Amino acid sequence: MVRDRGELEARVMAALWQHDGPLTAREIQAAITDPSPAITTVLTVLERLRGKGRVVRDEGAATIRFAAAKSESEDAVEKMLLSLTATTDRNAALVRLAGNLDARDAATLRQALEARGSGSKRQPRS
Repeated sequence: MVRDRGELEARVMAALWQHDGPLTAREIQAAITDPSPAITTVLTVLERLRGKGRVVRDEGAATIRFAAAKSESEDAVEKMLLSLTATTDRNAALVRLAGNLDARDAATLRQALEARGSGSKRQPRS
């Protein structure tokens, strides 16, 4: 089976985000199924992600463990902001994004913008 470009990186990140603490490469391998990648492939992907600053390596224990450098939501925000920076028409991108949000997401975004405008640090409910 051939995976789409970036699919294995996404699945490794998902495995890391689904656990509270750092994982070994073998634990990450076990979390990825259909098909399960070779351990050398997992290690290669982890090193690539580490090079991109998305994964940190904990070498303090007897076994090397890996963790996501940022939470899933922080990672998503970074990607969205990078996309906005890369576009030549930021306004059009924001309007299209807003137009594609469901009612609950739109309400959450509206609440966050209102809180930002009032200087409040309160986070919207999820």
